[in-house]
Amino acid sequence: MNMPRDEVIAFHQYTSSPTWMSALETGFDASQWPLSWRAISTKQFPGYRQVPLPEPLGLDDVSLAESLDRRRSERARTDDPLSLRELATLLIRSTGIRPQSDKPPGVSRYYPSAGARFPLEVYVLAPRVQSLDAGVYHFSVTHNALVAIPSPDRGQANEITTALYAWSGGPRAVFVFTAAIDRNMVKYGARGYRYALIEAGHASQNLALVASALGVACCPFGGFSESRLSRMLDLKADQELPVQTVVLP
Repeated sequence: MNMPRDEVIAFHQYTSSPTWMSALETGFDASQWPLSWRAISTKQFPGYRQVPLPEPLGLDDVSLAESLDRRRSERARTDDPLSLRELATLLIRSTGIRPQSDKPPGVSRYYPSAGARFPLEVYVLAPRVQSLDAGVYHFSVTHNALVAIPSPDRGQANEITTALYAWSGGPRAVFVFTAAIDRNMVKYGARGYRYALIEAGHASQNLALVASALGVACCPFGGFSESRLSRMLDLKADQELPVQTVVLP
């Protein structure tokens, strides 16, 4: 059911609440922020199998201008499977931790995040990736590894992925961005929801440009079934929200 236009406007206005301004009143000196604003959380799956990712490929041979010029939303099926190293490059170079000498480990990524709250989690549905069992994975940003997650649909994950993205002819992989919304709301209130969506846009554009540099077809796709993805990823509906997908056909 579509939300009436006036409710859409009301929701937008609600997330304009001035309560978020309290975050600015403390200034930009992170040492003055409460711990709840500074603590960086990432989702963990202790005890589950991890697949270490190989070192990412170099991108020095392709300029930013070339990547921008080449970027397309491509939907035609690619017959060859995606290599694990290509997958590693896409994940790490677009959404991974960026080492910086002037900041503590883990507080900088390749995309901007409001207040360094990092609400995004990244999952990979991987029907056709070389050297990787077909299935559902979570990207462990702290370990540069994939974690094979206990999906309720794990026995049918590949069939469901293919059905959800049938227009691609059967994708090689699908990246799913979710937002652990409380990480933002603890600092920004309802406006944190906006920031999570903006951040998903930053991260998916990074992914599109890295794919362009690698010559890998990709297509950002917002027309996904939230209920089906939430079940596949075993998400708690009041804590973690699917906000974007990027398909590698």
